[in-house]
Amino acid sequence: MKFIAYSDPHIHPHQSYSKALPDGMNTRLKDALDAVSEIYEIAGKLGLPVVSGGDTFQIKNSIPVLAYTKMAEILKARSDFIVASRTGRLPHQDVMCIGNHDMATHDGRCHALAPFRDLEGIEIPYQDCNHYINWVGESSKTLISVIPYPMHHGKFNQDKFRQHIECADKVIAEIAPDTSILLSHLFTHELMKKHLGLDGEFSGLALLEHFDMVLLGHHHTHDIIEGPKDKRGRTKKVVSIGSPLQLKSSERGEKKGYLIVDTDTLGVEFHPLESPEFRAFDSLEALSIASDKGTKGHFVTIRVKSKAEAAKAEWIMAEAEPACYRIEIVPEAKALRIDLAPGAKDEEILGQYIGSDWGKTELDLNQLKKVGLSYLALK
Repeated sequence: MKFIAYSDPHIHPHQSYSKALPDGMNTRLKDALDAVSEIYEIAGKLGLPVVSGGDTFQIKNSIPVLAYTKMAEILKARSDFIVASRTGRLPHQDVMCIGNHDMATHDGRCHALAPFRDLEGIEIPYQDCNHYINWVGESSKTLISVIPYPMHHGKFNQDKFRQHIECADKVIAEIAPDTSILLSHLFTHELMKKHLGLDGEFSGLALLEHFDMVLLGHHHTHDIIEGPKDKRGRTKKVVSIGSPLQLKSSERGEKKGYLIVDTDTLGVEFHPLESPEFRAFDSLEALSIASDKGTKGHFVTIRVKSKAEAAKAEWIMAEAEPACYRIEIVPEAKALRIDLAPGAKDEEILGQYIGSDWGKTELDLNQLKKVGLSYLALK
């Protein structure tokens, strides 16, 4: 069977690069809601269950009412669809994992997704217990072990996580599924090392000793770390789901979207979503070369050297229709000093000055040097 996976939408009216719409909606809040809504619409058309890897919301214990209400409407519509489809295309329930940004208390017992637990067809496990989703298809049996972000005193707790893994091992041995999947919210060592050069909170490859596939939220970049073959000859995988849209400028250049996972083959298909992206231009020339596709509807940063160039950039942006833009004036850096040997002669000083950033001019350099030497001769 197949299912859709998405993670880390961080639904919030972010102030950076945002505008207020006539109805009061924040543009970046609308972007996130539109991305999540599109994923559920696609899932409905394909008749597939949906798995979320966590961090549905952004600020712990302080979720804006509009963000919460609009996401509740999306999930309520999804629940109604699942109930209506129970006798037909959707025999399996959705799953939502709890991320660290969804938690309201340091131990994770109170979290933002709790009010949605009553929605039929959507499983949301508590932070302090394991939860298992047993999907039985026509020809195979899939078990999803859900381990929410294991938090203690506001930090990731490895002991809690290991306890959850031990419990999962027992359930897997009892049920003996054809495919065993871990859904959790954490940084793995391999992903952190590859993308940030840091040590992660757990080894993803070590987790493949317990599961056929590991699906992870928390890390916003989609990536796959391949492991050994299982008994059926399938390649085990640690999968970072990634966020459905770019959330900050450091994610510039990354393609965002959702995944379709095949539990029979352990295949993972990435499907991009169209949403505003962060774009940067380091000169007026680069900005002028960019087509409408490079700026229209996107978050644009332009770096220029002067107020005059900033005015030209403003004029270009007036026609480009970006979602939002910033112009940063960064004057050309000049060398802080001219290195000379002790006792340097006047002619040497003059020659190095003319050839340095301090001596840049549109005048003829040879003529300028000749005038300078003439002046020194008169001194």
